[in-house]
Amino acid sequence: MKKLTLILALTISAFTFKAQINVVAGGPVAAAVANPWQDAVLRADGLTEVEGVEAYSMRTTCGNQDVVLIKFVNKNNYKVRVEWKDAIKTPSGWVYSNVQTPKSLYLEPGNTVVGQCNGLDKLKVGVNTVINNPQDFGPFSVSGLATFKLTQAQTK
Repeated sequence: MKKLTLILALTISAFTFKAQINVVAGGPVAAAVANPWQDAVLRADGLTEVEGVEAYSMRTTCGNQDVVLIKFVNKNNYKVRVEWKDAIKTPSGWVYSNVQTPKSLYLEPGNTVVGQCNGLDKLKVGVNTVINNPQDFGPFSVSGLATFKLTQAQTK
């Protein structure tokens, strides 16, 4: 019985020690902290992908400006054009960008495009360009995300 108790205690200690090492060495918990990208809200039903394209967002600061960076992943084996309008959820509902023309860009097959502070303006959204009070900021959406498969002639 003492051997069984000793083995059980050593097993629990080993798992606890391994979990601590995993966090320190960049395991799942550390990875979650290191990856600030969140699913961009695409639809009320929680859909995170539209026709093979995933959308993500990350709120950050570029210089002294509060921004949302956007990331798209094209999981298709063909080039697509994506089109969307920026939106932010507030306590009183969704607030959409006042720019009437939807944004769009092209994604190569299997490619990922990532918004950066010094990157494409269409992948960087100033929070104050959509809502007046940054305290009201809720989930970000690439509202009305649509993808269009490009024909062979359109890809050249």
